Amino acid sequence: MVINMIKLTKLTNETFYMNEDLIEIIEQMPDTLITMKDGRKYYALETPEVIIESVKEFKKSYFDNSNCVYFKKHKTPAVKAEKPKE
Repeated sequence: MVINMIKLTKLTNETFYMNEDLIEIIEQMPDTLITMKDGRKYYALETPEVIIESVKEFKKSYFDNSNCVYFKKHKTPAVKAEKPKE
């Protein structure tokens, strides 16, 4: 089971996890304010740049064929797209 969550820190130094697919806006105000697609808002100690990097790293690991749930389940090797022959 793959969980779409990134690890963040509340302003009270408590750890929490956020579904990265539901983030709509990240603002620096001076604290970082994260607005979700449903309008809920969360503050985090991490800067917007750190959060964006966390999302990028998560997506990279999620879509890496060695971690892809489909390929593990079906034991299908990844196929690289070839350039069309002219």
